[in-house]
Amino acid sequence: MSLKSRILNILKRFSGLTSALTSGQNRVSDVRKPPRTSSGGRPRKDVDVDAVMRLHRLGWSDNRIARHLGISPHTVADRIAEWKPSVAPMRKPAGVTIPPAAPPIAPVQRPVTAYKPPLPVAPKPTPVPVPVVPAPEPYGLGDIPAGCKAFFLVQGKLNQEYMHNCAQLAIGIEQWHPTEYAMLAAFRDVEKIWIVINSNEDNRLFLMSIVNDLAIRERCLISVDNGATLCTQPVRFGRFWVQHVAKAKLLRDRPHDGSRPEADMSIFEAIHNFQPIPLPSHKDKLDALLKSPKTEPEDRLSTIGGSVDGEDWHWRWSGAR
Repeated sequence: MSLKSRILNILKRFSGLTSALTSGQNRVSDVRKPPRTSSGGRPRKDVDVDAVMRLHRLGWSDNRIARHLGISPHTVADRIAEWKPSVAPMRKPAGVTIPPAAPPIAPVQRPVTAYKPPLPVAPKPTPVPVPVVPAPEPYGLGDIPAGCKAFFLVQGKLNQEYMHNCAQLAIGIEQWHPTEYAMLAAFRDVEKIWIVINSNEDNRLFLMSIVNDLAIRERCLISVDNGATLCTQPVRFGRFWVQHVAKAKLLRDRPHDGSRPEADMSIFEAIHNFQPIPLPSHKDKLDALLKSPKTEPEDRLSTIGGSVDGEDWHWRWSGAR
């Protein structure tokens, strides 16, 4: 054998030893390359995959498995990468009946309705503005001179005429309108207002409209003939109370003896039962002012009469003690 042949044989042996020593280092344990798929090349070799996986779980390297099974290491690596665990069929428990699978639920088919155009919306009616009715002009307003500091205030036109016939400054209204009447010069300049009402008339609207206005209520004094408070005059004059107060004021302004009229009105106010108007919360006092006098039997009443300066007068009093 020549020297050249010997050298080649030695090199072959060393190459075999080095490949055997490095085969354990080339084992792929964690990351496997995906199996090579090729439409061409050699046909796929049948390999017992279960045996390959059993040896692989024992810790054998791919080269050792390949030498043991007589296949290449690449084939071993491909079979390990392709292996998937088989799923064992579910065992039926004893005595349990598995119901058959329910058929698929068909989607709900909504009925198709024909398109209906929306109904026309009727326009909203335009609100009709409520006409503002102006407050009526007070009766006798033109008789009040400019700068007058005191006058009478009564209900209605008839009572105002009674006051006017007795030469008294008086204004008649049906009810108080704060917005319109408060701006009039007569009510703006006045300092004291004497309110006289007949107890047999319906005075609630007239009186309560004044009670609810603080600006006019504080300047008013009221007189009523139903005995709501102490009075030196006989009560229950009824519809003649306005005339009685007007005549008394005329006699005070024009004494028969020719003397001068009294400047102090406190005595006149006390005699004819003038008092401040109660607050709106004092309902019992307001009801007492608005009550009508009780009618007493004729046999218990006595009447006297006469004539003074052409005016007829009547005085009735109760006979009971």
